[in-house]
Amino acid sequence: MWLISNIEQVKKVYPEISLFESNENFIVFDENFFSDEANNHWFVNGFVSLRKGNDIPVKETSSKEIILSCHGKYKDAFIEKIKGNFIIGQIDAAMIRLYSDRFGLNKFFCWSEGNSFIISDSIHEIARHVKLAISVEAMGVYALLYHFTGGTTPFKNVKHNLPGL
Repeated sequence: MWLISNIEQVKKVYPEISLFESNENFIVFDENFFSDEANNHWFVNGFVSLRKGNDIPVKETSSKEIILSCHGKYKDAFIEKIKGNFIIGQIDAAMIRLYSDRFGLNKFFCWSEGNSFIISDSIHEIARHVKLAISVEAMGVYALLYHFTGGTTPFKNVKHNLPGL
């Protein structure tokens, strides 16, 4: 489970797990959190491997090692050099970047209202902090097509990630 939010009360709910504060955003992690030499903070949910044709010498096959090696060489284009089933988060002093695998198999959800937001890999975690309401429009689309489209979910103000590169 991971969660990123700028809502103050979210911070108070998770005293037992690691908490990282970046500017005004409260980032809560419960798995696979690591940092690199440039003081970027990372997390990965899922697995990462190298795409064929890479010249990255990776000593280990861990997702952490692959991400750090590829990002060290290719910077933001590192995402084009990896494959797998993952959500990767990169947090630096200026912004938060979320990367998804090219098919969007691992989902993360974004709730926003006004200036407040919560992003998490669990819609249940979002529901712990805000009252979710059913989206009549999204349910109408679901009734016609038997699936949600364009990142919609059954809830107002909640979207999920779309496939990546």
